[in-house]
Amino acid sequence: MARQDALFIQHGFAPASVFRLEVATGKRTLVRTLAPADPAGVEGINPIQLTPDGTTYVYTTARVLSDLYMAEGLR
Repeated sequence: MARQDALFIQHGFAPASVFRLEVATGKRTLVRTLAPADPAGVEGINPIQLTPDGTTYVYTTARVLSDLYMAEGLR
């Protein structure tokens, strides 16, 4: 079984910061900040999946969009 020297942790939802936490020392290093190109309606980024070395990642977003209509002159 492979030994784990570090963990990746997520802080925040949109944008989401990904940190590498060294288990032995508790040292936390920012790896990257993830945010979609179009943040309109994004409620969160989840789940973030990383390769063991943290260089490649994939995530999905929860997005809620709505339409607003305005009516004038109604009686």
